Amino acid sequence: MNPVIKHSLVALAAIGAMTALAVASVSAAGPGRGGGKFFERLDSNGDGGIERSEAEAAWSRAFDRMDADGDGYVSQEEADSLRQRWRDRRQQRGERFGRQRAEGGGERNGEAFAKNDSDGDGRISRDEFYASRAERLSAMDADGDGIVTRDEMGARRSGRGPGPK
Repeated sequence: MNPVIKHSLVALAAIGAMTALAVASVSAAGPGRGGGKFFERLDSNGDGGIERSEAEAAWSRAFDRMDADGDGYVSQEEADSLRQRWRDRRQQRGERFGRQRAEGGGERNGEAFAKNDSDGDGRISRDEFYASRAERLSAMDADGDGIVTRDEMGARRSGRGPGPK
């Protein structure tokens, strides 16, 4: 396999893994519960809803963890490294999720990276990262009030809520 394609797929897998971890956190809460601890971490003011400003604080922390060299972009190498750390951590805990995801998930992960890398330059900027997450947050906001509630998050993640707006 072409090394560039191979590195791209691995980088995409890292972005996909990050998304999968968020989905797993939401799913673990059960239908209608809307995200459990994941929701609580995003709802920093504890008002029962997630506004974009609250989500942006979490997005900033996530981006900073991925951008190991601090250059303002997530490179393929950084994404590869992050994915390997996540895989190692899951294996240490004996979780099957990591092994299942590693098998045959390349195409979906490739699509996820491409969505984040909107300008196609092979790296993800902070603005690109925020824009993709803002689109997801907006898709969860069923009533369009700018606040995602537990029920809206739970409905979207369980397939009961609206798709992208």
